Amino acid sequence: MKGLLIKDLRLSCSNKVFFIAIFFIGLTFMSGGGAEQASMVVGYISMMFGFGVLNTMAYDEMDGSGIFLLTMPIDRKIYVLEKYIYGILSIVTGGVLSAVVCGIILHCFNKPFLFSILCVVAVIALMLFLMI
Repeated sequence: MKGLLIKDLRLSCSNKVFFIAIFFIGLTFMSGGGAEQASMVVGYISMMFGFGVLNTMAYDEMDGSGIFLLTMPIDRKIYVLEKYIYGILSIVTGGVLSAVVCGIILHCFNKPFLFSILCVVAVIALMLFLMI
């Protein structure tokens, strides 16, 4: 089970641009309001981290590694259990990280206009970086 979790974590790390973009999109959502937007941002980022599990299942299907994994001493129940555990871990991780970031933002930036300008500049910089 530990090996399967490490495999899925490495697959998710290969999609780090996706997760960075999700955080910047969440920051852009935060620029629209204060504490009432924070709960929506935490839910959004948690949900998007949960979609990372679907990406790992798609990679497993595309590579044909599901067939290879079942030739090892791993049965389908362990494989499914690992996907559930990885999903729960990724959702909790996304929720905790986004809650901490939202808390820091709400504590440090009292002026939403300044923060919205910073978010727009950060999103534009990210898009330019992704285009290069």
